[in-house]
Amino acid sequence: LGAAPVSARCAVHAQAQIGDEGDESVVRVGEEVFAAGDTLSLSGNSGLTWAAGNTVVVEEPSGGVVAAGNVVKVLKGADGPIIAAGSDVSVEGAVSGSIYAAGQDVELDVDHRGGTVLAAGSNIGFMGQTTGSAYFAGDSVRVEGRIDGDLYVSAGSVSLADDLVVGGEIVYDIG
Repeated sequence: LGAAPVSARCAVHAQAQIGDEGDESVVRVGEEVFAAGDTLSLSGNSGLTWAAGNTVVVEEPSGGVVAAGNVVKVLKGADGPIIAAGSDVSVEGAVSGSIYAAGQDVELDVDHRGGTVLAAGSNIGFMGQTTGSAYFAGDSVRVEGRIDGDLYVSAGSVSLADDLVVGGEIVYDIG
């Protein structure tokens, strides 16, 4: 049997919606949102949200979030991982998927399910609960609530709430 030459063409369709309002640019490609601008306020996206700006607020996304800015806030949780970096980073609400946060001040007030919580910064505050493990590195770390896995802390000072519950090991390095 001989091989017959085969010619095939593949077409990829991606619908892009582009918005430009003042200093804000938003591009939607399928379920994903890509946004940049001085002040961004995004809500309700079902895919992955990518955002960068001076102030970035993402509210109630049903997908994951990748955000960078001076002030980064993820409000009302997310159904997916959160990766956030900035001077002032805060995450609030129910989150499924890992949380990675870095900043001068990092506040995590979450009901976290699935994955790991990692934060680095000068001042880190964790309130709420996680079903996974938590890793914190900073000058000052404050931990309250419940961590079902292990707690790892490297900090200049550590404050553990009297009612903190940790299901695994607590490992810390205070320097």
